[in-house]
Amino acid sequence: MRCSSFAMLVLLASVILAIGNFPSFSSATFLCKGNLLAIMNECQYFVKFDGPIIPPSKSCCDVLNNADITCWCKYIPPFQHFYSVERFIGAVETCGGKVAAGTKCGSYIVPGISPSPSP
Repeated sequence: MRCSSFAMLVLLASVILAIGNFPSFSSATFLCKGNLLAIMNECQYFVKFDGPIIPPSKSCCDVLNNADITCWCKYIPPFQHFYSVERFIGAVETCGGKVAAGTKCGSYIVPGISPSPSP
């Protein structure tokens, strides 16, 4: 438990630094539906780079389903060094959310068939 508390402290410090260094990110808090701190708190174990892929918990799904993921994807870059964006999108989809193919989330592009433009 002690290690987990330390990891959470490091995570929160990283968030505070990232928000302070990216003014557009702090405005995202007002532009995007959802709560980034809640997403990070509830979903951190399901979107880590290392370890096995674990299905997200109900509490993770609850915060993901109440967030505008496409909007938040625009503000992911400061965090993509700490979390796997691919696993993040996987968690969203496992929870029943949809992110359109071709959506750029940080440096990750959601795979799949993008809608083709009308002639």
